[in-house]
Amino acid sequence: MISLPNIAIVTTTNDGVSDTFIKAHLERLKGQRYGFYGLPMPVRPVDGDKTTLTVPKWKRILPAFLYDRIKKTVITPENIIEFHFQKKKIDVVLAEYGPTGAKLLPVCRKLGIPLIVHFHGHDATRESIIKAFAEKYHEMFRYAASIISVSNAMTSQLVALGAPIEKVIYNPYGPNERFLKLHPPFIQDGYFLFVGRFVEKKAPQLTLLAFQKVLSQFPQARLVMIGDGPLLPICRQLAKALGINNVEFMGTMKPLEIAPFFENAFCYVQHSVIASDGDSEGTPVSILEAGAASLPIIATRHAGIPEAVLHNQTGYLVEEGDVSGMADYMKTLYADRDLCRQLGENARRHITKNYSIERHLGILDTEINKALNNR
Repeated sequence: MISLPNIAIVTTTNDGVSDTFIKAHLERLKGQRYGFYGLPMPVRPVDGDKTTLTVPKWKRILPAFLYDRIKKTVITPENIIEFHFQKKKIDVVLAEYGPTGAKLLPVCRKLGIPLIVHFHGHDATRESIIKAFAEKYHEMFRYAASIISVSNAMTSQLVALGAPIEKVIYNPYGPNERFLKLHPPFIQDGYFLFVGRFVEKKAPQLTLLAFQKVLSQFPQARLVMIGDGPLLPICRQLAKALGINNVEFMGTMKPLEIAPFFENAFCYVQHSVIASDGDSEGTPVSILEAGAASLPIIATRHAGIPEAVLHNQTGYLVEEGDVSGMADYMKTLYADRDLCRQLGENARRHITKNYSIERHLGILDTEINKALNNR
Protein backbone atom coordinates (compact mmCIF):
# COMPACT_ATOMS: atom_id res chain seq x y z
CA MET A 1 0.00 0.00 0.00
CA ILE A 2 1.21 3.53 -0.81
CA SER A 3 0.93 5.57 2.39
CA LEU A 4 0.61 8.94 0.65
CA PRO A 5 -0.64 8.35 -2.90
CA ASN A 6 -0.51 10.91 -5.67
CA ILE A 7 -4.19 11.50 -6.45
CA ALA A 8 -5.43 13.14 -9.66
CA ILE A 9 -8.82 14.79 -9.08
CA VAL A 10 -10.27 15.62 -12.48
CA THR A 11 -13.41 17.61 -13.28
CA THR A 12 -14.84 19.11 -16.43
CA THR A 13 -14.41 22.86 -15.89
CA ASN A 14 -12.75 25.26 -13.51
CA ASP A 15 -16.24 26.11 -12.22
CA GLY A 16 -16.46 22.54 -10.92
CA VAL A 17 -13.33 23.05 -8.86
CA SER A 18 -15.21 25.60 -6.73
CA ASP A 19 -18.07 23.20 -5.95
CA THR A 20 -18.27 22.48 -2.23
CA PHE A 21 -17.71 18.74 -2.52
CA ILE A 22 -14.93 18.86 -5.16
CA LYS A 23 -13.13 21.56 -3.19
CA ALA A 24 -13.23 19.30 -0.12
CA HIS A 25 -11.73 16.46 -2.16
CA LEU A 26 -8.95 18.73 -3.42
CA GLU A 27 -8.12 20.06 0.02
CA ARG A 28 -8.66 17.16 2.39
CA LEU A 29 -8.21 13.70 0.89
CA LYS A 30 -5.21 11.87 2.34
CA GLY A 31 -2.32 12.01 -0.10
CA GLN A 32 -0.69 14.39 -2.54
CA ARG A 33 -3.63 15.85 -4.42
CA TYR A 34 -3.38 17.21 -7.97
CA GLY A 35 -6.41 18.92 -9.47
CA PHE A 36 -7.08 18.95 -13.20
CA TYR A 37 -9.92 20.44 -15.21
CA GLY A 38 -10.76 21.07 -18.84
CA LEU A 39 -12.58 18.11 -20.33
CA PRO A 40 -12.94 18.23 -23.28
CA MET A 41 -9.25 18.86 -23.72
CA PRO A 42 -6.77 20.32 -23.23
CA VAL A 43 -6.60 19.39 -19.58
CA ARG A 44 -5.26 22.06 -17.22
CA PRO A 45 -3.72 21.60 -13.76
CA VAL A 46 -5.52 23.49 -11.00
CA ASP A 47 -2.16 24.37 -9.43
CA GLY A 48 -1.29 26.67 -12.33
CA ASP A 49 1.39 24.42 -13.84
CA LYS A 50 1.96 25.99 -17.27
CA THR A 51 3.98 23.14 -18.80
CA THR A 52 2.22 21.07 -21.39
CA LEU A 53 2.90 18.59 -24.13
CA THR A 54 4.49 20.09 -27.26
CA VAL A 55 5.95 18.81 -30.51
CA PRO A 56 9.77 18.52 -30.27
CA LYS A 57 11.56 21.46 -31.91
CA TRP A 58 13.30 19.33 -34.53
CA LYS A 59 9.95 18.35 -36.00
CA ARG A 60 9.12 21.98 -36.69
CA ILE A 61 11.62 22.15 -39.59
CA LEU A 62 9.50 19.65 -41.51
CA PRO A 63 7.17 20.79 -44.29
CA ALA A 64 4.00 22.31 -42.91
CA PHE A 65 1.74 19.44 -43.96
CA LEU A 66 4.02 16.89 -42.24
CA TYR A 67 4.38 19.06 -39.15
CA ASP A 68 0.60 19.46 -38.84
CA ARG A 69 0.11 15.72 -39.25
CA ILE A 70 2.70 14.92 -36.57
CA LYS A 71 1.31 17.59 -34.26
CA LYS A 72 -2.18 16.09 -34.53
CA THR A 73 -0.73 12.67 -33.77
CA VAL A 74 1.38 13.76 -30.78
CA ILE A 75 -0.82 16.39 -29.18
CA THR A 76 -4.03 14.43 -28.72
CA PRO A 77 -6.32 14.79 -25.69
CA GLU A 78 -5.23 11.40 -24.40
CA ASN A 79 -1.53 12.25 -24.82
CA ILE A 80 -1.95 15.52 -22.93
CA ILE A 81 -3.58 13.77 -19.96
CA GLU A 82 -1.01 10.97 -20.10
CA PHE A 83 1.79 13.55 -20.07
CA HIS A 84 0.46 15.26 -16.94
CA PHE A 85 -0.30 12.00 -15.12
CA GLN A 86 3.20 10.70 -15.78
CA LYS A 87 4.79 14.02 -14.81
CA LYS A 88 2.94 14.04 -11.48
CA LYS A 89 3.47 10.27 -11.00
CA ILE A 90 -0.25 9.79 -10.43
CA ASP A 91 -1.16 6.63 -8.49
CA VAL A 92 -4.96 6.85 -8.62
CA VAL A 93 -7.55 8.97 -10.45
CA LEU A 94 -10.76 10.34 -8.92
CA ALA A 95 -13.02 11.39 -11.79
CA GLU A 96 -15.70 13.90 -10.78
CA TYR A 97 -18.83 13.06 -12.80
CA GLY A 98 -19.47 10.03 -14.98
CA PRO A 99 -18.53 11.53 -18.38
CA THR A 100 -15.16 12.58 -16.96
CA GLY A 101 -14.49 8.99 -15.94
CA ALA A 102 -15.50 7.73 -19.38
CA LYS A 103 -13.10 10.14 -21.09
CA LEU A 104 -10.25 9.25 -18.75
CA LEU A 105 -10.71 5.50 -19.12
CA PRO A 106 -8.34 4.96 -22.09
CA VAL A 107 -5.46 6.78 -20.35
CA CYS A 108 -6.00 5.09 -16.97
CA ARG A 109 -6.13 1.70 -18.66
CA LYS A 110 -2.99 2.39 -20.72
CA LEU A 111 -1.01 3.56 -17.68
CA GLY A 112 -2.47 0.94 -15.33
CA ILE A 113 -3.83 3.61 -12.98
CA PRO A 114 -6.88 2.71 -10.83
CA LEU A 115 -9.96 4.80 -11.62
CA ILE A 116 -12.62 5.86 -9.11
CA VAL A 117 -15.67 7.56 -10.63
CA HIS A 118 -17.77 9.90 -8.49
CA PHE A 119 -21.29 10.45 -9.83
CA HIS A 120 -23.14 13.54 -8.60
CA GLY A 121 -26.60 13.82 -10.19
CA HIS A 122 -27.29 14.75 -13.80
CA ASP A 123 -24.48 12.46 -14.98
CA ALA A 124 -26.58 9.45 -13.95
CA THR A 125 -29.99 10.74 -15.05
CA ARG A 126 -29.96 13.25 -17.91
CA GLU A 127 -31.22 11.52 -21.04
CA SER A 128 -28.72 13.16 -23.41
CA ILE A 129 -25.79 12.06 -21.26
CA ILE A 130 -27.09 8.52 -20.87
CA LYS A 131 -27.58 8.26 -24.64
CA ALA A 132 -24.15 9.67 -25.44
CA PHE A 133 -22.23 7.62 -22.87
CA ALA A 134 -24.23 4.39 -22.49
CA GLU A 135 -21.61 2.18 -24.15
CA LYS A 136 -18.67 4.06 -22.63
CA TYR A 137 -20.26 3.81 -19.18
CA HIS A 138 -20.44 0.02 -19.51
CA GLU A 139 -16.77 -0.12 -20.40
CA MET A 140 -15.89 2.27 -17.58
CA PHE A 141 -17.94 0.30 -15.04
CA ARG A 142 -15.94 -2.83 -15.89
CA TYR A 143 -12.59 -1.10 -15.34
CA ALA A 144 -13.41 1.23 -12.43
CA ALA A 145 -12.22 0.24 -8.98
CA SER A 146 -15.17 2.02 -7.32
CA ILE A 147 -18.24 3.95 -8.43
CA ILE A 148 -19.41 6.55 -5.90
CA SER A 149 -23.13 7.25 -5.44
CA VAL A 150 -24.58 10.05 -3.31
CA SER A 151 -28.06 8.60 -2.72
CA ASN A 152 -29.93 5.32 -2.70
CA ALA A 153 -31.95 6.51 -5.69
CA MET A 154 -28.73 7.12 -7.60
CA THR A 155 -27.40 3.68 -6.64
CA SER A 156 -30.48 2.08 -8.19
CA GLN A 157 -30.04 4.20 -11.33
CA LEU A 158 -26.36 3.28 -11.70
CA VAL A 159 -27.12 -0.42 -11.33
CA ALA A 160 -29.84 -0.04 -13.97
CA LEU A 161 -27.21 1.51 -16.25
CA GLY A 162 -24.99 -1.55 -15.83
CA ALA A 163 -22.79 -0.76 -12.84
CA PRO A 164 -21.91 -3.88 -10.80
CA ILE A 165 -23.66 -3.51 -7.45
CA GLU A 166 -20.52 -4.63 -5.59
CA LYS A 167 -18.60 -1.67 -7.03
CA VAL A 168 -21.18 1.00 -6.18
CA ILE A 169 -20.34 2.76 -2.92
CA TYR A 170 -23.04 4.79 -1.16
CA ASN A 171 -21.34 7.95 0.05
CA PRO A 172 -23.47 11.12 0.37
CA TYR A 173 -21.79 14.47 0.85
CA GLY A 174 -21.36 16.28 4.11
CA PRO A 175 -21.93 20.01 4.69
CA ASN A 176 -19.12 22.37 5.53
CA GLU A 177 -18.58 22.41 9.30
CA ARG A 178 -19.20 26.18 9.42
CA PHE A 179 -22.95 25.52 9.21
CA LEU A 180 -22.87 23.51 12.43
CA LYS A 181 -21.75 26.66 14.23
CA LEU A 182 -24.82 28.65 13.23
CA HIS A 183 -27.62 29.22 15.75
CA PRO A 184 -30.76 30.68 14.15
CA PRO A 185 -32.77 32.74 16.67
CA PHE A 186 -36.05 32.00 14.81
CA ILE A 187 -37.18 35.59 15.19
CA GLN A 188 -40.57 36.62 13.86
CA ASP A 189 -39.18 38.75 11.03
CA GLY A 190 -37.01 35.89 9.74
CA TYR A 191 -37.57 34.55 6.24
CA PHE A 192 -37.91 31.47 4.08
CA LEU A 193 -34.61 30.70 2.33
CA PHE A 194 -33.65 29.03 -0.95
CA VAL A 195 -30.06 28.61 -2.16
CA GLY A 196 -29.20 27.03 -5.48
CA ARG A 197 -28.97 27.38 -9.22
CA PHE A 198 -32.06 28.67 -11.01
CA VAL A 199 -32.45 25.63 -13.24
CA GLU A 200 -35.34 23.36 -14.18
CA LYS A 201 -34.61 20.55 -11.72
CA LYS A 202 -34.68 22.96 -8.75
CA ALA A 203 -37.94 24.54 -9.99
CA PRO A 204 -37.53 27.91 -8.23
CA GLN A 205 -40.71 29.11 -9.96
CA LEU A 206 -42.73 26.51 -8.04
CA THR A 207 -41.26 27.75 -4.77
CA LEU A 208 -42.39 31.24 -5.78
CA LEU A 209 -45.93 29.98 -6.48
CA ALA A 210 -46.04 28.29 -3.08
CA PHE A 211 -44.82 31.50 -1.44
CA GLN A 212 -47.59 33.47 -3.16
CA LYS A 213 -50.12 31.23 -1.42
CA VAL A 214 -48.40 31.91 1.92
CA LEU A 215 -48.74 35.65 1.36
CA SER A 216 -52.53 35.32 1.06
CA GLN A 217 -52.60 34.43 4.77
CA PHE A 218 -49.37 36.03 5.99
CA PRO A 219 -48.75 39.13 3.82
CA GLN A 220 -45.70 40.09 5.89
CA ALA A 221 -43.83 36.82 5.12
CA ARG A 222 -40.48 37.09 3.31
CA LEU A 223 -38.54 34.86 0.90
CA VAL A 224 -34.81 35.16 0.13
CA MET A 225 -33.52 33.37 -2.96
CA ILE A 226 -29.76 33.09 -3.52
CA GLY A 227 -28.24 31.89 -6.78
CA ASP A 228 -28.16 32.46 -10.51
CA GLY A 229 -29.08 30.55 -13.63
CA PRO A 230 -31.27 30.63 -16.74
CA LEU A 231 -34.53 30.71 -14.78
CA LEU A 232 -33.61 33.74 -12.67
CA PRO A 233 -34.94 36.35 -15.15
CA ILE A 234 -38.13 34.30 -15.51
CA CYS A 235 -38.56 34.14 -11.73
CA ARG A 236 -38.06 37.90 -11.46
CA GLN A 237 -40.74 38.44 -14.11
CA LEU A 238 -43.06 35.95 -12.41
CA ALA A 239 -42.70 37.66 -9.05
CA LYS A 240 -43.47 41.02 -10.64
CA ALA A 241 -46.47 39.66 -12.56
CA LEU A 242 -47.89 38.04 -9.42
CA GLY A 243 -47.29 41.14 -7.33
CA ILE A 244 -44.91 39.31 -4.97
CA ASN A 245 -42.98 42.16 -3.35
CA ASN A 246 -41.57 40.29 -0.37
CA VAL A 247 -39.01 38.23 -2.29
CA GLU A 248 -35.34 39.17 -2.54
CA PHE A 249 -33.22 37.78 -5.39
CA MET A 250 -29.63 37.97 -4.16
CA GLY A 251 -27.85 36.52 -7.20
CA THR A 252 -24.60 34.58 -6.93
CA MET A 253 -22.76 34.78 -3.63
CA LYS A 254 -19.58 33.26 -2.24
CA PRO A 255 -19.94 30.44 0.32
CA LEU A 256 -18.72 32.59 3.20
CA GLU A 257 -21.25 35.28 2.28
CA ILE A 258 -24.13 32.80 2.24
CA ALA A 259 -23.76 31.39 5.77
CA PRO A 260 -25.27 34.42 7.58
CA PHE A 261 -28.43 34.07 5.49
CA PHE A 262 -28.96 30.60 6.95
CA GLU A 263 -28.61 31.98 10.47
CA ASN A 264 -31.23 34.66 9.92
CA ALA A 265 -33.77 32.36 8.25
CA PHE A 266 -36.36 30.23 10.05
CA CYS A 267 -37.03 27.68 7.29
CA TYR A 268 -35.35 26.33 4.15
CA VAL A 269 -37.46 25.56 1.04
CA GLN A 270 -36.60 23.73 -2.20
CA HIS A 271 -38.99 22.26 -4.75
CA SER A 272 -36.72 19.90 -6.73
CA VAL A 273 -38.27 17.97 -9.64
CA ILE A 274 -37.19 15.66 -12.43
CA ALA A 275 -36.44 17.98 -15.36
CA SER A 276 -37.90 17.46 -18.83
CA ASP A 277 -34.58 15.95 -19.99
CA GLY A 278 -34.46 13.53 -17.04
CA ASP A 279 -31.98 15.61 -15.04
CA SER A 280 -32.26 14.97 -11.29
CA GLU A 281 -30.52 15.93 -8.09
CA GLY A 282 -28.09 13.73 -6.24
CA THR A 283 -28.30 14.81 -2.62
CA PRO A 284 -28.46 18.63 -2.67
CA VAL A 285 -25.66 20.17 -0.62
CA SER A 286 -27.79 23.20 0.25
CA ILE A 287 -30.33 20.95 1.99
CA LEU A 288 -27.54 19.33 4.02
CA GLU A 289 -26.24 22.79 4.92
CA ALA A 290 -29.70 23.91 6.00
CA GLY A 291 -30.10 20.87 8.26
CA ALA A 292 -26.63 21.41 9.69
CA ALA A 293 -27.61 25.01 10.44
CA SER A 294 -30.63 23.77 12.46
CA LEU A 295 -33.22 24.89 9.95
CA PRO A 296 -36.39 22.90 9.29
CA ILE A 297 -36.67 21.98 5.61
CA ILE A 298 -39.64 21.83 3.28
CA ALA A 299 -38.78 19.98 0.08
CA THR A 300 -39.93 17.33 -2.39
CA ARG A 301 -39.70 13.54 -2.43
CA HIS A 302 -36.98 13.65 -5.04
CA ALA A 303 -33.70 11.72 -5.48
CA GLY A 304 -31.71 11.72 -2.20
CA ILE A 305 -33.84 14.36 -0.44
CA PRO A 306 -36.08 11.90 1.50
CA GLU A 307 -32.93 10.44 3.07
CA ALA A 308 -31.71 13.89 4.14
CA VAL A 309 -35.12 15.24 5.23
CA LEU A 310 -37.21 13.04 7.51
CA HIS A 311 -40.90 13.86 7.08
CA ASN A 312 -42.53 15.18 10.28
CA GLN A 313 -39.18 14.89 12.10
CA THR A 314 -36.70 17.30 10.48
CA GLY A 315 -39.11 19.01 8.11
CA TYR A 316 -41.80 18.20 5.58
CA LEU A 317 -41.87 16.50 2.19
CA VAL A 318 -44.37 16.89 -0.64
CA GLU A 319 -44.67 15.24 -4.03
CA GLU A 320 -43.06 16.94 -7.01
CA GLY A 321 -45.39 19.64 -8.31
CA ASP A 322 -47.51 19.82 -5.15
CA VAL A 323 -47.38 23.60 -4.78
CA SER A 324 -50.41 23.73 -2.47
CA GLY A 325 -48.93 21.11 -0.15
CA MET A 326 -45.66 23.02 0.07
CA ALA A 327 -47.55 26.25 0.77
CA ASP A 328 -49.54 24.60 3.59
CA TYR A 329 -46.35 23.44 5.32
CA MET A 330 -44.80 26.87 4.82
CA LYS A 331 -47.83 28.42 6.53
CA THR A 332 -47.55 25.93 9.40
CA LEU A 333 -43.93 26.82 10.09
CA TYR A 334 -44.42 30.54 9.59
CA ALA A 335 -47.04 30.49 12.34
CA ASP A 336 -45.03 28.40 14.83
CA ARG A 337 -41.40 29.32 15.57
CA ASP A 338 -41.23 26.80 18.42
CA LEU A 339 -42.02 24.05 15.94
CA CYS A 340 -39.34 25.46 13.63
CA ARG A 341 -36.79 25.23 16.43
CA GLN A 342 -37.80 21.68 17.34
CA LEU A 343 -37.61 20.40 13.75
CA GLY A 344 -34.37 22.31 13.22
CA GLU A 345 -32.71 20.71 16.23
CA ASN A 346 -33.77 17.31 14.92
CA ALA A 347 -32.35 18.23 11.52
CA ARG A 348 -28.95 19.11 12.94
CA ARG A 349 -28.77 15.81 14.85
CA HIS A 350 -29.75 13.87 11.73
CA ILE A 351 -27.22 15.60 9.48
CA THR A 352 -24.43 15.39 12.08
CA LYS A 353 -24.98 11.66 12.50
CA ASN A 354 -25.44 10.67 8.87
CA TYR A 355 -23.85 13.32 6.64
CA SER A 356 -20.50 14.23 8.14
CA ILE A 357 -17.88 15.57 5.71
CA GLU A 358 -15.32 13.58 7.68
CA ARG A 359 -17.31 10.42 7.03
CA HIS A 360 -17.61 11.26 3.33
CA LEU A 361 -13.87 11.87 2.97
CA GLY A 362 -13.04 8.81 5.09
CA ILE A 363 -14.98 6.54 2.74
CA LEU A 364 -13.18 8.03 -0.26
CA ASP A 365 -9.82 7.53 1.45
CA THR A 366 -10.74 3.90 2.09
CA GLU A 367 -11.74 3.33 -1.54
CA ILE A 368 -8.51 4.93 -2.76
CA ASN A 369 -6.42 2.63 -0.57
CA LYS A 370 -8.44 -0.41 -1.68
CA ALA A 371 -7.90 0.51 -5.32
CA LEU A 372 -4.15 0.81 -4.79
CA ASN A 373 -3.94 -2.48 -2.90
CA ASN A 374 -5.89 -4.35 -5.57
CA ARG A 375 -4.19 -3.07 -8.69
